[in-house]
Amino acid sequence: MGKELRILAVSFVTRPGFGSEGGVGWHFLHAAAVAAGPAGTVDLVFDERDLSTLKAALSLTEWGNNVELHPVPLPTAARTKFAMARTRASYLVWLPAARRAIAQLARHRRYQAAHQFTFATASLPSAIPDVDSKMVWGPVAVPDGAVAAWNQRPTMVESGTVLAGRLGSRAFSKRSDLILCQNDETLDFMTRANRTAILEPNIIAEPVNEETTDQTQLVFSGNLINRKRPWIALQALAQPALKDFTLAVVGDGPLRSQLESFTRQERLTSRVQFLGRLEHSEAVSRVASSSILLLPSKREGAGWVVGEAAAAGTPSVVLGNSGAATVVRLSGDMGAVVPETSSARDSLREYCDAIVEVHRRGRWKPSNRWSANRLPELLTSVWR
Repeated sequence: MGKELRILAVSFVTRPGFGSEGGVGWHFLHAAAVAAGPAGTVDLVFDERDLSTLKAALSLTEWGNNVELHPVPLPTAARTKFAMARTRASYLVWLPAARRAIAQLARHRRYQAAHQFTFATASLPSAIPDVDSKMVWGPVAVPDGAVAAWNQRPTMVESGTVLAGRLGSRAFSKRSDLILCQNDETLDFMTRANRTAILEPNIIAEPVNEETTDQTQLVFSGNLINRKRPWIALQALAQPALKDFTLAVVGDGPLRSQLESFTRQERLTSRVQFLGRLEHSEAVSRVASSSILLLPSKREGAGWVVGEAAAAGTPSVVLGNSGAATVVRLSGDMGAVVPETSSARDSLREYCDAIVEVHRRGRWKPSNRWSANRLPELLTSVWR
């Protein structure tokens, strides 16, 4: 690619010190600056709401001088409506101005590659218009299943949304020269659509060594929403096979009152802690000190928390064929993937059996699969 590498990077959310999408944006930006080299430059197009945080964080790095910031603001009305929230709607409002800014940059600068790191869903269009360089997208995920509310079937609207997302993914992916896929299902989808794609989940988690504080402590970590299906973790705890276990619930959301009510009804209050939302570092520590992570989520791009658990040597038990199953596999089969059956009762029984079996195996060696150290080499290879 030559001695001087100029990369166009797009990251809708970029938050130093955070997990999830914001952490992806920050770690990929760091890797891009390293991969570009001392003589290279990364032009970062991003949501202006992150400007002050980014400036402060970059000033503390050795590589910040390699990054040129190009903030794109939300319209005033949208800024009032969304505040600091990063949602699909706010991304779509931001998108037109981002495309104009990128087109302006591309008219005056020549790039070896243009790469959008976030938002990590293929059901939304990329912010990168046609540019005269290699176009890389992702890691992205394709919607892979309709989500139902507790004790209900998926609605027609939810099923239609998933179908629309899959159709959109096929259309939006046409313009990319290379797609990084968060999970096996997305890779298969893109391959069948004749796209050039590789598997690389959007997870960054450094190996940690932390002793389990309680060998019978299970943990659920995530938003208390239908997609995560936290009620299954509580239903499992209520089964006789898990009578000696306790459960810490890290996270909050609209289902919390229902979950707390279920806990009282099933007389589980002495064995369940609802910890609410914790700082990212505290949440990671709680997962690291637990015996097993329970993640019965219906749909995951690439269960970030499963990677964080693996980096701490904490095995995960996941239910179904979501992106979390891909992460368990890539972490060295650290835990168990329980296939879903047509019977919710049978699936729950098998889920409980898997928890008991994984617990019998004990702790694992922390995985280094998700270390950010892999990213500069990854980006250098995909930009060629």
